[in-house]
Amino acid sequence: MHAMAIGGALVFVLLTCFYYQTYLGADISLILFISGLICTARFIVSDHTNMDVYTGVIAGAFCQAIAFWISV
Repeated sequence: MHAMAIGGALVFVLLTCFYYQTYLGADISLILFISGLICTARFIVSDHTNMDVYTGVIAGAFCQAIAFWISV
């Protein structure tokens, strides 16, 4: 769930930048940093395998992309 949430948030920020044609470098950098922290924390505490975390990020990103595609 953590990886899915941050994957969705990452794609949300990226799609917002592309849709409104703005460059939000600080926002993109911040969300990438936070996503790295969250995924690294999941690895360190050994709650999840690599496949769990990567699948979560991809699933969250995919769901956000589909939601954007449907709404536009």
